[in-house]
Amino acid sequence: MATSCGGGDRSAPAPAQATPAARSGRVGDQVCAECHEDLHRTYHDTVAMARSFARIQDAGEVEDWEQDNTLFHEATGFHYRMEKRGDRYFQVRWMETEDGRRVHEFEREATHVMGSGRHVRTYVNYAEGGDAMQLPVSWYAESGAWQMSPGYDYEGQLDFRRPIDHDCMFCHNAYPRVPAGVSTTAYEGALPAGIDCERCHGDGARHVEVARRPDSTYDEVIDAIVNPGALTPKRAMDVCMQCHLETAVNTGLPHSVRRFDRDVFSFRPGEDLEDYVLPIDSPPGTDVEERFEIAHHGYRLMQSKCFQESAGELSCITCHDPHHTAPAAERKALVQEACASCHGADACGVEHADAAAAGVGVEDCAACHMPKRRTIDVVHAVMTDHRIVRRLPSADLTAPRREQRDVYTGELAFFLPETAPEGAAGELYLGTAYLQAHHHLELGVELVERALAAGATPAATPPLPSSC
Repeated sequence: MATSCGGGDRSAPAPAQATPAARSGRVGDQVCAECHEDLHRTYHDTVAMARSFARIQDAGEVEDWEQDNTLFHEATGFHYRMEKRGDRYFQVRWMETEDGRRVHEFEREATHVMGSGRHVRTYVNYAEGGDAMQLPVSWYAESGAWQMSPGYDYEGQLDFRRPIDHDCMFCHNAYPRVPAGVSTTAYEGALPAGIDCERCHGDGARHVEVARRPDSTYDEVIDAIVNPGALTPKRAMDVCMQCHLETAVNTGLPHSVRRFDRDVFSFRPGEDLEDYVLPIDSPPGTDVEERFEIAHHGYRLMQSKCFQESAGELSCITCHDPHHTAPAAERKALVQEACASCHGADACGVEHADAAAAGVGVEDCAACHMPKRRTIDVVHAVMTDHRIVRRLPSADLTAPRREQRDVYTGELAFFLPETAPEGAAGELYLGTAYLQAHHHLELGVELVERALAAGATPAATPPLPSSC
């Protein structure tokens, strides 16, 4: 399903480097709404990305702040209470002595929410100095209850000390302003409120300027903005993959290495994702290929035969309208139509009688072939697995599970070797990934030293892995 904007092939890449000074081309959603009122309204009213980050007072309450609002974390002995005081919200933590006294009490205000609330809503304290910190307790839609935030359900959890760094903000919000310098946690001024138009369409200043000129032609206006629906299939997918292509490497490991000459907020729609970031994975055949994580949409889809054999015809927007989320019945029909464009019912590998017995209607392809699964990194969330399988797995994919702290310690490889740098440059990036992972350090040092000796250009400041 293409976007509503017209135009031809807008596949020219964005500039290779976008510095903070060059980001003055952004205009913000309210300017877009002046001409695209209907798209702006349906996007902000129905699409979860529009609500991916917000001031807590603007987010609307879906949680219980006043009754079932306590949590005991057995691994640490911490008690938590979520409190609403007027129009402000707080998380309070304490421990209890044997005689019932409260000790080690601490609280921090929740100023922002991260997440739309469809699956998970976690909380952020944005301080006057510009630092953003994650709070330890999140709200989960599936259970309708407070549980520990992702990555917090173990004895050594970071309590109120986990920073929301720039890599976290990259996928959860519009591009914020950041102060000059090297800080990976500081922000400047008011934070944006959710993924905006320009994350998918690129900076809008030139488009607005051309559109407001009385002598501009339609083609000139269209040429001044990126229309993902008019990009090549690969570059159109890259617009989504900038946030939805986390790979199967797990806790504490980098799922990608950013190009050394790139600013974290420098990706622009229309360029190849690999010009900005190099996805890192475990080599084919390792057991972590079966890992299912909360940001695995693109990674799992790309493992599907349907995707691999579609020659670019199957993509995210085959089933997802980026401007509007339809009601459930309409979404099911859209998926059914997409599947039927290649497959007849008699070609389905699932015994439909068995599916009906299991309570799955034969008109619901996704229920059998893209089943919902519990994620292993956010264990209180259940998501649609975008890997299209021939048969419905027999295991209970939504069964409760405990948060795991195991770290994959095997080899790393480029997820997209056909577009990854080769020779010394490739070894430099792969060596950097090993060093960021804090394992196989000797191999990482060996690769980096060999790459530098062969003439690879070193990074003055290699990007750090995300703390998320």
